[in-house]
Amino acid sequence: MIEMGTVDRGEQTQQTEPDQWIPPVISTIATQGQGIIELMEAISQHAEIIHQNGDYQRKENARMQAWVQQIFQEELMKNWQQADSYQNYAKIIQEVTERKLSPYRAVQQLLKQ
Repeated sequence: MIEMGTVDRGEQTQQTEPDQWIPPVISTIATQGQGIIELMEAISQHAEIIHQNGDYQRKENARMQAWVQQIFQEELMKNWQQADSYQNYAKIIQEVTERKLSPYRAVQQLLKQ
């Protein structure tokens, strides 16, 4: 049975928060079916804890935000590459390369066009 609330690190035992997950070390031998039930129980307990303490929802929100931002950036780039301002891109990059224009100014110019 997996005990929650304490962590045994050799000689010292540390109290943990009840909703904090400390992964147990579970020995398994899949070919012999050893430890599989214990592993499944630990996975279920982990899922229960992260749903109860809000970690799952926080991580899911962060994943969805990153996904939407990625799609948004890709669409912006696609639209920008089809716009007239993209035609000046090579010229502006050359000016940045020659140190005539800072990268920040270059972006400002590209956005204004």
